[in-house]
Amino acid sequence: MRLIAGEALGGKAVIETRTPVLLQDWTLSPGAEVEIPVPADFQVFAYVFEGAVRAGPDGREVRDGQAAVFGSGDGVRLSVPKEAGGAARLLLLGGVPLREPVARYGPFVMRSLGSTSPPHWDARASPGASARVATATSLVQRARSRSETPEGWRWRQPSPRRGA
Repeated sequence: MRLIAGEALGGKAVIETRTPVLLQDWTLSPGAEVEIPVPADFQVFAYVFEGAVRAGPDGREVRDGQAAVFGSGDGVRLSVPKEAGGAARLLLLGGVPLREPVARYGPFVMRSLGSTSPPHWDARASPGASARVATATSLVQRARSRSETPEGWRWRQPSPRRGA
């Protein structure tokens, strides 16, 4: 197991996070069976990207390209049958649900639609971004009409484009 973020099996990852998370890269050989302890308040899922594993108390098969979402509890059970053709690889991810609204547009993820706009104005200078500016403009207009602008943010107007 490679520990990417969080704590596991007595070890602590080098990456520090503001909220408790777990991000682990597992390689399980045929015949392997593990019970991984996780905090009871975490939401956890596994994404298999090579081979197949049996996940959860009922041993449901999860194959390459599939994910398993685990219910509440204090552990995750994973296994690979002895007769499997090779090792299985998966990412185990989890954390405490933040229970906050999420607004997203392209690569930008914020708490409200209004707060996604300033990064879009910064992105207009990047190559190929001009097509996205029109969409960002409509997002800003909608956010302004809904009064979703975070306090203290100043709206920057787009500068006139040459030749327009």
